Parts: sequence; structure tokens; C-alpha cells
Amino acid sequence: MNPEALLAAPSLENQFPLEFHNGFRIATLAFWCLSCDKAIPLAKVHGHVGSIMKSVVDVTAAASCPCGHLNRYRIRLHDDATCTYLKNGEWVTEGKGNANKLSLFGRLRLQLLFLWIRWKCYWLARTLRIIQRDFREKHGLPHDG
Repeated sequence: MNPEALLAAPSLENQFPLEFHNGFRIATLAFWCLSCDKAIPLAKVHGHVGSIMKSVVDVTAAASCPCGHLNRYRIRLHDDATCTYLKNGEWVTEGKGNANKLSLFGRLRLQLLFLWIRWKCYWLARTLRIIQRDFREKHGLPHDG
């Protein structure tokens, strides 16, 4: 869709908040001019918001910046807190979803570390019990049980 037709479409400010089937919620979006890098209020961004699938919302929009640049946006918002957008003709993915993959790896490493510490503590406690038993036998002290 050409930018002029998008500018004739309704403002995106009434399209938010968005809520996905899994409960993930997007309160609003922020847009910047692709030329001067200044923020553009959502009321001045016009276009369409539609659902491609249950887990993806497609935003096609345009905004005219006071600097004179006509901005066009194509964004896909995902229910895993990632967004994919068109930049210089290529789709780019950003967001927490990638961090969740890393944090999953981090959680696995943390669990392995925890298991290793528990294993070391088990052997340390076992060794201390043996030392304690030997000490009590050597000095004729009664056993705890």
C-alpha cells in the first residue's frame, strides 16, 4: 500500500492496547522519523492493524514528519514479545523473545551449576560425617545415632 493511502487511513492511537490470546499485551508503539530520528506521536501515525495469525499482529503505517520526510512502517508484533520489521528491504527481528532463548540456556546452566554444588555438598557432608565418626571413636565419645 502506498504511503499516501496509509496517511488517509485512521490514526493508530485507537488500535492500542493490543492483547494476544496468551495474555501478552502491548500498550502502545513508539515511532521515530527514519530521517531526523525524532519521535512521532501515535496520533500522527496512520495505517492498518490486522492479525495474520493468533500469535502475530501486522502493522502497516505511515507518518509525515515535521522535517518533511514521509515515513513508511511495516511491523509484525509477536505474542512472545518479539517484533519483526522491514528495514532497508529486509526483515529484522528484535525483542525479548531472543532473550528468552538465551535465558533458557542461562537457566539450564544455572540448574547444572546447582546440581554440581549439591553433588559437592553431598560429598563434603559425607566426608565430614566420616571424620566426625573417626574422631568420636578415637577419643571415646558417644555417637549421635
